[in-house]
Amino acid sequence: MQTLRKAIALSVIFVTVLSMSVAVAPQANAAASAGDLIKMNGLSSIYYLGGDGKRYVFPNEQTYFSWYSDFSSVMTIPQAELESYPLGANVTIRPGTKLVKITTNPKVYAVEPGGSLVAIPDEATAKTLYGDNWAKRVVDVADAFFTNYKIATKTVSATAYPTGSLIKTASTPDIYYVNADGSASKVASESAFNANRLKFSDVITTTVALPTLGADITSASSAITDTASGAGGTVYTGGTGLTIALSSATAQSGTLIAGQSLADIASFNLTASNDGAVKLTSLKLRRLGIAGDATLTNVYLYDGNNRLTDGSSVSSGVVTFSDGAGIVSVPAGTTKTISVKVDVNTVANVSGISGNTVGFGIAAATDVVAGAATVSGSFPANGNISSIAVGDSATLGTVTLTGVPTGAGASVNAATNQVALWSAPISVGVKFANLKYLAVKQIGSASYDAIQNFKLFVDGTQVGNAVALAETDGTVKFDVSS
Repeated sequence: MQTLRKAIALSVIFVTVLSMSVAVAPQANAAASAGDLIKMNGLSSIYYLGGDGKRYVFPNEQTYFSWYSDFSSVMTIPQAELESYPLGANVTIRPGTKLVKITTNPKVYAVEPGGSLVAIPDEATAKTLYGDNWAKRVVDVADAFFTNYKIATKTVSATAYPTGSLIKTASTPDIYYVNADGSASKVASESAFNANRLKFSDVITTTVALPTLGADITSASSAITDTASGAGGTVYTGGTGLTIALSSATAQSGTLIAGQSLADIASFNLTASNDGAVKLTSLKLRRLGIAGDATLTNVYLYDGNNRLTDGSSVSSGVVTFSDGAGIVSVPAGTTKTISVKVDVNTVANVSGISGNTVGFGIAAATDVVAGAATVSGSFPANGNISSIAVGDSATLGTVTLTGVPTGAGASVNAATNQVALWSAPISVGVKFANLKYLAVKQIGSASYDAIQNFKLFVDGTQVGNAVALAETDGTVKFDVSS
């Protein structure tokens, strides 16, 4: 184990910078699941992996961004794996987002589920439903791709929105999704909105009377989120169940120190049903003990050493994590343990922090959203409660990243060896500390696989093993606990 003394400098060096045209070894154990976005290294095309095992291609950026906000969830997989998925059809524009037409015909259509096009009969109807700026919603579909859609015999009415539309009135913040039967279902919460990958930019503030109301949308619906549905794909539902339980590895009651970072406070087991993988898209944790919201500056979710979320703050005793693409995926029939870690505030920022007690638990099944899966377990699932104390500055060990980390500071040519990418001094105070683990993340526009053979140096001496390739999100992790 590498021991840190009074002051050290950490550097990350890679051996070879690759040009984008050079082939690299595929990511180890890469395997996509139904519902994932996938691509192959060196190929710009992005595909949606349907529940039928086929890959559905996005024909252009307009189509892609009607379904997704960015490329953060795209997974790069080996060529052999990509080729193992037979080609489906082209993905169509998401219902309720854009109006479409072809360049050779002025007729404008609304898109409904299944890639069905419903004609808007005239400009007056368009203005009534979408406002005076309705034309800004219109996108041209190339003639070659227009055949992916099916033209319905019905037309759009000025008193009813097409299926898939998101609407609200000026008098309330509630947002409704228009169902196939003409009713409208309220999206019950922000977590449900995000779980279905909906966008506020698609919401229409209407003066048309709301239709009959249906059941609220409280979680992700495969009928809404399945990207291949308009291309004839099988709707992906994933596993039908997720069981939650407090893990036997959860942190025991103890003492946290004011100013302490990444303290373990609770762990939970997530077990997916045998019929499919389950993605956790929203989790609400309840603070336990006697403490104020400001006692903790950040709360995180971890999978082992892998941080799953950014730091979130506590509000009214609750911290909520949401990610429509999935906070974590649990393969079918397996159990994954997620841990809750916290940063404790300092005495300077919280008066009377000494003596506070804190813990976290999941109060009810409704505090967990996992797509269409049914959540079960014994609730409340509460972790242990720890007390908070103020450390003695004369005896308390500290580790501080001093100054701003620096990079190479210059352009790097392809095929260059031994280039320093990141360096930072770390000051260790009062006591010795052991460096066990370090994760750095690549930023910028270069692909994650443009660089290979990362090495970690402490005061010029390499520690741990080289990392051949960054993960698909650009993260490089060094485990030097041995």
